[in-house]
Amino acid sequence: MQKLFTSVSIICFLFAFFMFWYLSLNISIPFIDHLYNISIFIPVIISILGGISAFFGLKGFPRKTLLVMHVSLIILLSFFIFIAMFGFQEP
Repeated sequence: MQKLFTSVSIICFLFAFFMFWYLSLNISIPFIDHLYNISIFIPVIISILGGISAFFGLKGFPRKTLLVMHVSLIILLSFFIFIAMFGFQEP
């Protein structure tokens, strides 16, 4: 069961990171566009779910690494969402 949680955590991290990286690409993927049309917070939510599943994953180095990766991705995404929501407003 712990391997399943670790696998889910890795998949969540990769998907959330890809959604963040997708913003800098000049390609169009309809599924990712649809998720961003639903909410800009989707990558943060996915990363939070991945962090929760990492907490229940394999003990030791994989757990610590995944938790650090998810927390750093949550901080990075939250920073950019804060900039997007409040930094680009017209005076």
